[in-house]
Amino acid sequence: MPDEILHWKNIVECPIWVESGHSDATTVSKTQVEMGRWLIEAFDYAIGLVSIVVGLAISDLATSLHRLIRHRNGVAWDARPMLGAAFAFIVLFSMWFDLWSIHSRPEILTYPFLLSIVVELVLLSLMATSVLPDEPLPSVDLAAFYQENARPIWSFFLLFQVSYVAHWFYFMLTSSDYSLDRMLARVPETLMVPAAASLLVIMPRKRSLHLVVIALLLFYWLFTFYDHRIAT
Repeated sequence: MPDEILHWKNIVECPIWVESGHSDATTVSKTQVEMGRWLIEAFDYAIGLVSIVVGLAISDLATSLHRLIRHRNGVAWDARPMLGAAFAFIVLFSMWFDLWSIHSRPEILTYPFLLSIVVELVLLSLMATSVLPDEPLPSVDLAAFYQENARPIWSFFLLFQVSYVAHWFYFMLTSSDYSLDRMLARVPETLMVPAAASLLVIMPRKRSLHLVVIALLLFYWLFTFYDHRIAT
């Protein structure tokens, strides 16, 4: 939790007493306390909509996988859509941690900004819901399915990444501890994922390329988020 919000929250719940023999709670204006409460409550309200979008996508992934497993005898399996589904799930799950990292920024609660975040997540959800077939009956060839749908799948993910990177630049440039050198040092890493997605869009029928790139993206995402936490 950012320092300023944590500071206000602690004051409301547990005043700090000085050791001079007389009680003297830390002085903070009522406006600051109310603003801290407002930010937390408004974020909780906004995250409900985000949770619906992300939750529906995860539910669709689980349902599609369940259908494939239930009718496994009629399925010709292929690793690419399965890796893509695993990657989509990890990215969707990681979004809760990404959103928490910016929850103290008041601008994310404005209509235009929240709309841009929801559109971003809808693009990710479209990718996730496209990566596995909805109706595998009576049989399905996952290799043929992926060949036919690879370009739209990764086009949705690429569009998601365009929005994701644009938000990243915004938050870096408006950060209270903004550093041009630090931002420039992270640009190659930040652009690596959309570059990989572009490669998958351009060459949708290269089986080996897709296997390697999707696996690398999956491990990269896990490595990037493994030490993230919600609150401290």
